[in-house]
Amino acid sequence: GVERLWKTVGERVIEILNGEEHFPHTVSYPKELFFIIQSNWDVFTNMGTGEPWWILGNMRRDSLQDIVDNFERTKSIGLRVIYNVSLKDLAKQYGDPSSRLINGGVENLWLADYCEQQMAERR
Repeated sequence: GVERLWKTVGERVIEILNGEEHFPHTVSYPKELFFIIQSNWDVFTNMGTGEPWWILGNMRRDSLQDIVDNFERTKSIGLRVIYNVSLKDLAKQYGDPSSRLINGGVENLWLADYCEQQMAERR
């Protein structure tokens, strides 16, 4: 009767495929929303990470209004994916239902794989 502290990737894939969809799927809304500016002036929101698909703009090249518009209109690849690509689709494409690896946030790994693929297709 003890609740397990972990699930395998395979169990998580099956759970996602049998579950309901919700958006955004891999992040939760922060209590406070703010922007992060890196040393190279690239701007990100605290809803994502510092990976290239979360860039909203660059303070040296883009106006503050353009950066805010990019956030509000989900122009970064990362924002578009979490709001428009279902977690079920990511699980189908990248998940392995037979995997016995322990799930350590595999949804974020799938998100990264998908975003990297999108960036590669743009090049």
